Amino acid sequence: MGWRRSIGVASGSLLAFAMLLEPVHAIEAQWELRERNEDSDQAYAVYEGQIPGSAYPAYRVETTFNAPIAHSMEAAIRVLVNPSRAPGNQQRTLLSNEGGVYLVHTVIEVPFFSDRDVTVRVERIEDPAVNAMELRWRAVTDEGPPTPVETVRITRSEGSWSFSRLETGQTRAVYENHTDVGGRLPSWLVVSMLREEAISQIVQV
Repeated sequence: MGWRRSIGVASGSLLAFAMLLEPVHAIEAQWELRERNEDSDQAYAVYEGQIPGSAYPAYRVETTFNAPIAHSMEAAIRVLVNPSRAPGNQQRTLLSNEGGVYLVHTVIEVPFFSDRDVTVRVERIEDPAVNAMELRWRAVTDEGPPTPVETVRITRSEGSWSFSRLETGQTRAVYENHTDVGGRLPSWLVVSMLREEAISQIVQV
């Protein structure tokens, strides 16, 4: 797994479809449609939004999974927190798992630039009354191990997965993520990588 996955995975990272439940922790942005893919088995729509004070945009991806809501939630959790599911350029450690709250530390190898690291707190939220589930995550700076030598710490990263059950038994899903990778990296290249990472989250679940 090379440079094409190196930047966006720090987040561990996105509306044309009508959602049954809007994400409780939705990122505030003016979303603009950037891509719609209806040719594959996993159709999706990708939106981009600017975040005040950040050089990098947020991404939102919408799709429908041909799986029950509980299965979709469990699959997303594995992608986010399981060390064995980390890409080859990551060293991921699950620091704790307490009642649906996960603390995850990740070191990301970035060729030609300083590596990045980030500790995120992932929270699982369920609302059986409305057949909805959500995962929320945010970078935390006062938890986790110290930053390795010659590594840039990511201090601004947040996102969510929101799932709602459709009458067909399928699951409508929205992935949102914003990560400021920090340091000195070509902005145009980072934007491209963050967008690709957002799409890859849909494919992996």
